[in-house]
Amino acid sequence: MAIVLLVIVVVIVRSYHGRGDLRQAIQALSQASTFHAASDLKLTLPLLSQGKERPFNALDIKVEGDVTRGGPTPELTGTVYMEAKGRGSIFFADGDVRLLKDATAFRLENLPVLLNPTGNLLKKWTYVPVPVLASTNPPAIQTVVNQVIQKLSYRGQDKIEGVSTLHFSGTVTPVEEQQIHDVLEQKTSGNRALNIIARLLNGGDIKSIEVWVDKSTHEIPRFRLSFVHPVKNSQPVDFATLDLSFTDYGKKVTITRPPQQSTAKPDVFAKLFGTGQVTSQ
Repeated sequence: MAIVLLVIVVVIVRSYHGRGDLRQAIQALSQASTFHAASDLKLTLPLLSQGKERPFNALDIKVEGDVTRGGPTPELTGTVYMEAKGRGSIFFADGDVRLLKDATAFRLENLPVLLNPTGNLLKKWTYVPVPVLASTNPPAIQTVVNQVIQKLSYRGQDKIEGVSTLHFSGTVTPVEEQQIHDVLEQKTSGNRALNIIARLLNGGDIKSIEVWVDKSTHEIPRFRLSFVHPVKNSQPVDFATLDLSFTDYGKKVTITRPPQQSTAKPDVFAKLFGTGQVTSQ
């Protein structure tokens, strides 16, 4: 579901015009032609949905790899890991992935039989004609997100995996949240990656936006979006957390097109990685 989340912050940072260390970090990432990136989306859902027990109520989706921006559409070579847990059950899938400017290619090492009874998607490079990182409305995205990023405030110093960082955070108003949703959803942006955020907003609200900046390199070892689900007459409950990191700017990155050993239709891709609404109900 969240296999292409890495592009979100790439779009966000190109639109910021702030000051100080955060501005320098934003500029450094926006100017980096290559970098290493990682994303980790965790979803926690109520065990019951409409009186019935969910098969899975905890999801963890990780993507990590190297990104190059040699053109208007970024490309990524890396790995993907997806895990789903329910009462007494756990399923996972993992493998290699290429997010190309004109398609997505993946080679899975493990995949639940439930999703692929014949096993025909295992251990072969499968292509889907879905350019998931392409956008049709970059100016509109930049305008809306720029308003949000400029509201972040300095909160102090933290350590991320032993590295000294500067911590910035903030939140958004309901009006800004709706603007973000409307601009990022796929029918407006044409971007399947950005649509992930719109889907999360259908099931919850943004609790906070946080950025940690490496004091010495101005890299961004962590960017976090936290979501909550509003509960009537009660406090909101934590719903989802998206962590991203961006390091190793300017590293040598070579993205090759693997051999096309199989082809899958977009609807098969949707079943594997998710396109439906994300709901915490």
